[in-house]
This record gives sequence, structure tokens and C-alpha cells, in this order.
Amino acid sequence: MIKRELTTRLKSLFFWAVGFSFIIIGGMTEFDAFSSGNSEQLNEFIRSMPRIMRVIYGIENVDISSFEGYFSLLMLYVLIMLAIHGAFLGTSLIHREIKGRTADFLFVKPMSRDRILLRKLLGGLGIILILETAISVCYLYVFSQTGNLELFPETLLATFATHFFFFALGFLLAILFPKTKHGQQTSLVFILVSYFSISLSQLYNQPWLLNISPIGWYSSHLFKSSPLEISFTLIFLLLLSSLVLGLAIYRFRSKDIPS
Repeated sequence: MIKRELTTRLKSLFFWAVGFSFIIIGGMTEFDAFSSGNSEQLNEFIRSMPRIMRVIYGIENVDISSFEGYFSLLMLYVLIMLAIHGAFLGTSLIHREIKGRTADFLFVKPMSRDRILLRKLLGGLGIILILETAISVCYLYVFSQTGNLELFPETLLATFATHFFFFALGFLLAILFPKTKHGQQTSLVFILVSYFSISLSQLYNQPWLLNISPIGWYSSHLFKSSPLEISFTLIFLLLLSSLVLGLAIYRFRSKDIPS
């Protein structure tokens, strides 16, 4: 069952890995290009944009001519993509079985429902780890080229923590809304709310709004907080993800399989 989850998603996994490689490595290549000569012109162009546009794109009060500013902005987009992938992966684990009318067959096998569910989750976690491995290679390349290898451990932890949280959230929503696409729709709403909290924090200069966003906290505090503080927050996010996943498993045990 774990092998089936991996093999049926290899094609999409490949395209996601290529997309992340393009954003991380390609994005930092662009930074090297304009930081050598046109960075000030780019900053002037950004400052000439309407403030609401700068807020929407997450570039308000961000000096993208510096590595710190540019990479924090890049991380914001990477985390948004990870949130979307994790949420859709989590919702699809159960919803796909119900939509394909294979849930009744799958969950009445001579095997406990918990064991089947565990294998489904391990398959999803395996997909996350494969994608995280590809992302970590990109980070390692970027940090080695820019001389910022000390950022590698916490950046990798941030991507995995965000990825895993939205995976757990998507799985919980799939359990709560098994027969409809409301799980995916609700997870997208949650991602949008997380992103809008970042925009509102910049629009009204309210930094505390970033603390309610699993997406925005790390990208905005990467160069402003100590590694210990960042690690503590990300470990808390992992614990919260485990709690959400445990709630989903408990809810699944006590719920009939929809036909």
C-alpha cells in the first residue's frame, strides 16, 4: 500500500520537484544577476509601485538587493507552495479512495483499519520526505554558493515543519468532509488566511499578525531571531501537526466509511 501511494504519484512528484528547483536555484541565480549592478534600480522600481501591490506581493519594507531580504521573500513563496502541496496530498489520501469507490473494499480487508490508515499516512510521509530531499539539495547548493551554510539546518526544518503541518491539516479536513471537495477548499481558505495575515501585518504594521501564520513567521524572522527561538517555534509547529494528525486518526476511528 505504501509502494502504491508512492508509485501512483511519481509523475506529479517529479513536476513538483522540478518546480521547487526552478524557484530556489533559478530565483537565487536571478539575485546574483541583478545584485551585481541593477539592484538599486530594482529597489527604486519597487518603491514606485502602489503600496497595496507591495503588500500583496510581500515586498513591503523588504530590501531585495540584500541576500537577507531576497531570500526571505523567496522563502515566503516556497512555503506557500509547500503548504498547497501538503494540504492537497493530505486531503487526497482518503478522498481519492472514496471518490474511486475503493474505500469499502480497502477498509474491510482482514487487517485493522488503523494499520491500513497508518500505511496510507506513511505513504504520504514518504512523498513528503522525497520532495524535501530534492528541496534540501537545492538549499545546500544555494547556501554553499552564497556562503550561508549556517542557515541550512533551520531552513530545512522550516520547510519540513510547514509541509507536515498542512499535510496533517489536509488529512483532518478529508476526514471531516469525506464525500466532497470541501476538505481541499477549506485547506485553501486556511492557506489564504495565513497569507493575508502576512499582508495585513505589513499593511497596518502589526508584526504580531505574523505569529498566527504558519507560512509567514519563519520567512519574516529568519534574520531577526536567534536560531534557538526559530528552532523552538518550528518544533512547536511539528508538535501541533502531530496533535492535528492524532485528532484526524481519532475522528476516523469513530466515523463510518461513506459509500
